[in-house]
Amino acid sequence: LVASLFPLLGILREARSSGDSVASARAPVHAIVVVDNSRSMGVESLGGTLLDRAKGKGAEFIDSLPPESRISVIPLAGSEDPFTLDAYRNKEDARRALDRVKLVDVEGSIRSGLEQAEQASAQAPDLPSKRVIVLTDLQANAWQAG
Repeated sequence: LVASLFPLLGILREARSSGDSVASARAPVHAIVVVDNSRSMGVESLGGTLLDRAKGKGAEFIDSLPPESRISVIPLAGSEDPFTLDAYRNKEDARRALDRVKLVDVEGSIRSGLEQAEQASAQAPDLPSKRVIVLTDLQANAWQAG
Protein backbone atom coordinates (compact mmCIF):
# COMPACT_ATOMS: atom_id res chain seq x y z
CA LEU A 1 0.00 0.00 0.00
CA VAL A 2 1.37 3.41 -0.93
CA ALA A 3 -0.54 6.49 0.17
CA SER A 4 0.15 10.20 0.28
CA LEU A 5 -0.15 11.45 3.84
CA PHE A 6 -0.24 15.15 2.92
CA PRO A 7 1.18 17.44 0.21
CA LEU A 8 4.97 17.39 -0.15
CA LEU A 9 5.41 15.00 2.74
CA GLY A 10 4.85 11.38 3.36
CA ILE A 11 5.05 8.03 1.78
CA LEU A 12 3.45 5.20 3.66
CA ARG A 13 4.55 1.73 2.81
CA GLU A 14 3.32 -1.31 4.64
CA ALA A 15 5.49 -4.38 4.47
CA ARG A 16 3.72 -7.59 5.33
CA SER A 17 5.28 -10.92 6.09
CA SER A 18 3.93 -14.00 4.38
CA GLY A 19 1.89 -15.02 7.44
CA ASP A 20 0.42 -11.56 7.91
CA SER A 21 -2.72 -12.26 5.91
CA VAL A 22 -4.01 -14.50 8.68
CA ALA A 23 -2.99 -12.18 11.51
CA SER A 24 -5.68 -10.38 13.46
CA ALA A 25 -6.08 -6.68 12.73
CA ARG A 26 -5.47 -5.99 16.44
CA ALA A 27 -2.58 -8.43 16.95
CA PRO A 28 0.70 -6.79 18.02
CA VAL A 29 3.06 -5.80 15.21
CA HIS A 30 6.62 -4.62 14.88
CA ALA A 31 6.31 -1.11 13.45
CA ILE A 32 9.32 0.66 11.97
CA VAL A 33 9.05 4.43 11.58
CA VAL A 34 11.67 5.91 9.25
CA VAL A 35 11.69 9.71 9.56
CA ASP A 36 13.45 11.88 7.00
CA ASN A 37 15.46 14.37 9.03
CA SER A 38 17.56 15.73 6.16
CA ARG A 39 18.02 19.46 5.67
CA SER A 40 15.10 19.72 3.21
CA MET A 41 12.73 18.74 6.05
CA GLY A 42 13.56 22.07 7.71
CA VAL A 43 11.34 23.95 5.26
CA GLU A 44 8.93 26.10 7.26
CA SER A 45 5.21 26.52 6.67
CA LEU A 46 2.30 27.72 8.78
CA GLY A 47 2.09 24.30 10.43
CA GLY A 48 5.79 24.22 11.37
CA THR A 49 8.62 22.50 9.55
CA LEU A 50 8.15 19.47 7.36
CA LEU A 51 9.97 17.51 10.08
CA ASP A 52 7.45 18.71 12.68
CA ARG A 53 4.60 17.58 10.44
CA ALA A 54 6.28 14.22 9.79
CA LYS A 55 6.80 13.65 13.51
CA GLY A 56 3.13 14.47 14.11
CA LYS A 57 2.04 11.90 11.52
CA GLY A 58 4.49 9.40 13.01
CA ALA A 59 3.00 9.92 16.48
CA GLU A 60 -0.51 9.38 15.07
CA PHE A 61 0.68 6.14 13.46
CA ILE A 62 2.26 4.97 16.73
CA ASP A 63 -0.93 5.76 18.65
CA SER A 64 -2.98 3.71 16.15
CA LEU A 65 -0.95 0.52 16.65
CA PRO A 66 -2.43 -2.47 18.46
CA PRO A 67 -1.52 -2.93 22.14
CA GLU A 68 1.78 -4.70 22.86
CA SER A 69 3.22 -3.68 19.50
CA ARG A 70 6.89 -2.76 19.40
CA ILE A 71 8.21 0.25 17.52
CA SER A 72 11.60 1.11 16.00
CA VAL A 73 12.33 4.75 15.13
CA ILE A 74 15.00 5.45 12.51
CA PRO A 75 16.24 8.90 11.44
CA LEU A 76 16.70 8.57 7.66
CA ALA A 77 19.69 10.94 7.44
CA GLY A 78 21.37 9.66 10.59
CA SER A 79 21.77 11.46 13.85
CA GLU A 80 24.37 13.36 15.80
CA ASP A 81 23.08 11.53 18.87
CA PRO A 82 23.17 7.73 19.12
CA PHE A 83 19.99 5.86 18.21
CA THR A 84 19.08 2.21 18.27
CA LEU A 85 17.51 -0.13 15.75
CA ASP A 86 16.03 -2.08 18.65
CA ALA A 87 12.28 -1.86 19.06
CA TYR A 88 10.77 0.14 21.88
CA ARG A 89 8.40 -1.96 23.97
CA ASN A 90 5.78 0.75 24.51
CA LYS A 91 4.27 3.64 22.63
CA GLU A 92 5.46 6.29 25.10
CA ASP A 93 9.14 5.37 24.64
CA ALA A 94 8.69 5.29 20.86
CA ARG A 95 7.05 8.74 20.85
CA ARG A 96 9.93 10.10 22.97
CA ALA A 97 12.42 8.64 20.48
CA LEU A 98 10.46 10.24 17.64
CA ASP A 99 10.51 13.59 19.46
CA ARG A 100 14.32 13.35 19.76
CA VAL A 101 14.80 13.12 15.97
CA LYS A 102 16.50 16.37 14.91
CA LEU A 103 17.37 17.91 11.55
CA VAL A 104 20.86 17.18 10.24
CA ASP A 105 22.63 19.09 7.49
CA VAL A 106 22.96 16.18 5.07
CA GLU A 107 20.88 14.50 2.39
CA GLY A 108 18.89 11.43 3.32
CA SER A 109 19.35 8.17 1.44
CA ILE A 110 16.18 6.17 0.98
CA ARG A 111 18.29 3.08 0.29
CA SER A 112 20.15 3.47 3.58
CA GLY A 113 16.92 4.14 5.47
CA LEU A 114 15.25 1.04 4.07
CA GLU A 115 18.34 -1.08 4.75
CA GLN A 116 18.23 0.10 8.36
CA ALA A 117 14.50 -0.72 8.48
CA GLU A 118 15.30 -4.22 7.26
CA GLN A 119 17.97 -4.58 9.98
CA ALA A 120 15.54 -3.31 12.61
CA SER A 121 12.96 -5.81 11.36
CA ALA A 122 15.33 -8.63 12.20
CA GLN A 123 15.58 -7.38 15.81
CA ALA A 124 12.06 -8.64 16.63
CA PRO A 125 11.69 -12.07 15.02
CA ASP A 126 8.99 -13.03 17.52
CA LEU A 127 6.65 -10.47 15.90
CA PRO A 128 6.31 -11.69 12.30
CA SER A 129 3.81 -9.00 11.32
CA LYS A 130 5.75 -5.89 10.27
CA ARG A 131 4.68 -2.36 9.36
CA VAL A 132 7.10 0.13 7.84
CA ILE A 133 6.22 3.79 7.50
CA VAL A 134 8.53 6.25 5.75
CA LEU A 135 7.81 9.93 6.35
CA THR A 136 9.68 12.04 3.82
CA ASP A 137 9.60 14.79 1.26
CA LEU A 138 11.70 12.74 -1.16
CA GLN A 139 10.54 12.96 -4.74
CA ALA A 140 9.60 9.92 -6.80
CA ASN A 141 12.95 9.89 -8.66
CA ALA A 142 14.77 9.42 -5.34
CA TRP A 143 12.78 6.22 -4.78
CA GLN A 144 13.66 4.96 -8.26
CA ALA A 145 17.36 5.68 -7.73
CA GLY A 146 17.23 3.87 -4.37
